[in-house]
Amino acid sequence: MRALSVKTTLLVYLSLFLISLGIVFGISYEIRNQSYKDLEKGFTINLKLVVLLSQINEQLRHIDLASEEYLLTKEDIFVLQFDKIKESLSSKLENLAKLSNQPEVNDLINKSNEFISRRSEYVRLNQNSALSDDLTRSVIKDESPANLIFSLITVLEEFNLAELEVRRKNVDHGAKTAL
Repeated sequence: MRALSVKTTLLVYLSLFLISLGIVFGISYEIRNQSYKDLEKGFTINLKLVVLLSQINEQLRHIDLASEEYLLTKEDIFVLQFDKIKESLSSKLENLAKLSNQPEVNDLINKSNEFISRRSEYVRLNQNSALSDDLTRSVIKDESPANLIFSLITVLEEFNLAELEVRRKNVDHGAKTAL
């Protein structure tokens, strides 16, 4: 077998080097691309959470108002509103549970379900017999978990910012490592 000339040997090494460099850049690009996809997925989920929490907050206010109006006026229209909102709210709370398994979210779901159950019981009791004025006043003072939602939205936004910073650093580190 013939020995390769110096020029041919240099071309082979240069080709191998360029191929290796292309592979490293390709891997670096894929790592960076995957990091951006993960970041986008995290933001999409958190955005869905914030929207869903806002809807739940609004419905908690409506269920609170409908039950109070019924307890004060005894008009059946408010029971119909209450039942409709309760059904929609239950569905949204189930979606929230599927979307996130964070302790704060689970706590909010539990407190919301407890609040809805209490209000449902008061409405049912009032349908069968009138509640005393003292009990009606205590029901109206029963605070909805809507305030928890605002703090949870703040926590999610802070988490988004922290997650963005971590992923940005990971992307920068991956790019520097590849280079």
